[in-house]
Order: sequence, then C-alpha cells, then structure tokens
Amino acid sequence: LTSGRLDGRTQVFIRLSYDLAADSPGWPGNPKLEFHRHTSMDRGDIVNHTLFTLFTHFGSHLDTPLHWQQNGESVTDLPIERFIYLSPVVIDVPKGPRAFITAAEIEAHSAAMVGKDCLLIRTGFSRYRQSEPETYSAQGPALAPEAAQYVVDNFPQLKAIGMDCISIASPAMIDEAIATHRILCGYHDPTKSLIILEDFNLDFDLSRLKRVYALPLFLKGAEGSPCTIVAEIE
Repeated sequence: LTSGRLDGRTQVFIRLSYDLAADSPGWPGNPKLEFHRHTSMDRGDIVNHTLFTLFTHFGSHLDTPLHWQQNGESVTDLPIERFIYLSPVVIDVPKGPRAFITAAEIEAHSAAMVGKDCLLIRTGFSRYRQSEPETYSAQGPALAPEAAQYVVDNFPQLKAIGMDCISIASPAMIDEAIATHRILCGYHDPTKSLIILEDFNLDFDLSRLKRVYALPLFLKGAEGSPCTIVAEIE
C-alpha cells in the first residue's frame, strides 16, 4: 500500500495482485512458475540474472477473448484502455467451496453496477489461498453460466469482470467452467466479450474505490497474461 497527493487529494494505491512464487497455487494440472538464477554473485559471477518460465494463466492474471475465441483478440491486439477501469465496482457475494454465484445474486447488486466498467466480485474465498491452497486451487466457487449471461446481456458498458478465486470458474464444476468462460470471452457473441481477472486479493477496504489498473505483460499474440492489478482509493 502506498499513498500520495494528486490534485490536492490524498490518493492511496493498493496492489491487489499477489506476488508470483513457485509455490503459489494454480489451476490443477497447469504449469507453475519455474525460477532460478542464471548468473549469481554468490557463485562468483559479477552480476545476478534470473531465468524464469511462466504460464500465462498462473498467479494473478487476465484472460482475453482469444482464450476461448479462435479469432479473438490477444493481449497485444487490445488497446491499453481495455486494461484501465475508471468506474469499477466491488460487490460482496460470500461463497464457500464448490458454490455457484447465481444470476439472482448478481441482479441483487444491479443498481450498483449501472454505468460501471469493471465488476469485481468479492467472495471471501481468498482466505483459503494460504491456509488451504489445495482447496483454493481445486474447490473454489464459480460464476454460474446463467449469471455470466446475465452480466453480458445487461451491462454492455462493462470491460472487465473478476473474482477473488483461482478462476472465475471452478475445476470442481468443469462443464460450467467451460460454459462461463465461453460466454465471458465472446465465444457465442464476439460483441459481448470481457477481460476476465482471476486469482487476486480483494481483502481490503475498497469502499472509496476510484480506479483499477490491470496491466499485463504485453506478450505478442498471447491469449492471457500474468498482470499487476492496482486499486486507486480516494
């Protein structure tokens, strides 16, 4: 957390994305981070260099339409403003393992979502990330396909959606996971595609949330990328 002053107002910046570490939880079966010193001053080299191999959907990351569209937009196809959100909203939908977020639960927050460009759904499931990483990885809650369809049909101003879980879907309900991702990535209707933010932390006071920045690695042609997610609080 950092703070400063802008236009006479105090601004606070909170990093919502997690540190990248080799032992971080990931979607079951997917590659993780491989990290080692290529050169090391401890070994007598004159400088430290690091070599790492990083899966595009590991750690705090985003999905672009190309993830589920054959000809969808990649990270480098999208304009920078698709990753900057000037009117985000956080809604609370507490959930435990293997639980769906329904369309009715999203609709209950519809008034707060009008005119917003980024929807962040706080389930509280991030509490499992350190204490029970296997539960966090494999048994998380999920946005039901019908809820995903409700979002894309009723809030055309949205540019992004995210949840504080390993994914917006769950490995425990794989058929629904596929359906939800396809809806949000525009598989059925490319005009209704959103950026999906996954595996990040909403356990902060975000009541005065002003902006959110989710900046990926601009990997040419990539369908997703680890990203740094920062909340700006006024």
